[in-house]
Amino acid sequence: MQSEIEVELSMSIFILAYTVGPLFFGRASEVYCRVRLLQISNLWYLAWNLGCGFAQSLAGLFVLLFLAGIGGSAPAVLGGGAISYPDLGLFWLRESHPGTLLQRKRDHLAKETGNIKLHTGNKPGDGNLLSKLGHALVRPFRIFTTQPIITVIALYMGYLFGTTYFMLATFPVIWSKLYSETPGIGGLNYVSIAIGSFRGIALNFFVIDRIYHNLKGKNGDVGRPEFRMPTMFIGSILITIGLFWYGWSVQVRCLQGMQTYTVDSYPTYAASAMATCALLRSLAGFPFPLFAPYLFNFTLANYI
Repeated sequence: MQSEIEVELSMSIFILAYTVGPLFFGRASEVYCRVRLLQISNLWYLAWNLGCGFAQSLAGLFVLLFLAGIGGSAPAVLGGGAISYPDLGLFWLRESHPGTLLQRKRDHLAKETGNIKLHTGNKPGDGNLLSKLGHALVRPFRIFTTQPIITVIALYMGYLFGTTYFMLATFPVIWSKLYSETPGIGGLNYVSIAIGSFRGIALNFFVIDRIYHNLKGKNGDVGRPEFRMPTMFIGSILITIGLFWYGWSVQVRCLQGMQTYTVDSYPTYAASAMATCALLRSLAGFPFPLFAPYLFNFTLANYI
């Protein structure tokens, strides 16, 4: 690496790919099954990420990181549509897309009864590839501009994502320059983020369902997407504390509440709704690391 901007670009270019992947995976999962898309994207990510270790030039590394990011973006979009299904696995993940399950049921009944005129009301195979790609590009933007709640959630997730990567980009400056730590010792500070994220995820998985079922019971056993939001309010407060504390990455708690709310609000087009949020979130996460070290050196370093 020749400059500080190139160092940060190695992280930002990966996030930039997260603005491309959701546009494809979001629509594709609503036409085809999620299982195959998740498996293919995992293999795609593994292959290109492995190639990064053998990159012979800076340009080659950036290209490989971008391609790996496209595969890595799939779970962020497809995962939301499958989180309510308990049986998960890498190669044994059960299909959860309603359209695909309905089509399989139709095929089974047609085979049993011999009635080939049975239909689902859905024709996922209709339309050429260009038409499907057109829908893939248009639907997330349409959801963003016509659904106020998605607009607010996407903007807020973008802010959180950008702030998170801003914080990560300042780590080398703080530990290496201000505290004169070696790269090996300074790298151990990232463990605090891993611990905070893991604890946040584990706690939120337990709390979010408990709160949801409690509120659902009080509402005549009728669930509402809004019942997923209490943990988001808690996370909104904790994220401020976490950023000041700087060692505890509690952003994940807040994002989980927004993701589950989005999925419950748009069950049929959950992938497209998540793609809308992921697009803006990644657009915010891409530039923040690029200017973070310069902004930090100009402002915060003088106060430490």
